[in-house]
Amino acid sequence: MEDRLNQTGFIAQEFMTEFPELVKLDKESGLYKINYIGLTPVIVESIKDQDKLLNQQSIKITDLESRITNLEKIINIDAKKSSTETIDNLNQDDTPFLSQNIPNPFDQQTDIAYYLTESSLNAMINIYNMNGNPIKSINIANSGKGIITIKGSELQAGMYLYSLIADGVEIDTKRMILTE
Repeated sequence: MEDRLNQTGFIAQEFMTEFPELVKLDKESGLYKINYIGLTPVIVESIKDQDKLLNQQSIKITDLESRITNLEKIINIDAKKSSTETIDNLNQDDTPFLSQNIPNPFDQQTDIAYYLTESSLNAMINIYNMNGNPIKSINIANSGKGIITIKGSELQAGMYLYSLIADGVEIDTKRMILTE
């Protein structure tokens, strides 16, 4: 009896819902018993299915990693070009404008393009943490098109908000993400 208490196994009544063909009622004892030897092929097939699924996932992950690497290369190559294109394509109706930082997310550095009208006297880009606390303020001395560069080493990894403020008026606010 003590040997039985130290054994582990399944509860036959619960096991019966999934594999009724492997559970039998012992008429002498009135207890259900599991055919563990009959379970072996089921386990082997399950392992084969899991292995097949893992192999498919591994192939998919490798493909996705390759695609991500290629996209990162494109983004890094085109980052300066994209910032220049963004600023060249800013609205032509002479209203201040703040562009999304490129690249985003970033780890080394990112560029923020903006446009200020000739009448703008006092402008800045403020960076805030997600609690709304100011982290950094960059004064902008010149009107017209411009780009500021934020170095990743100036901030800690995380999500930030940045706003263009011209003559005390918030023009726009965007989000940027710094990765480690």
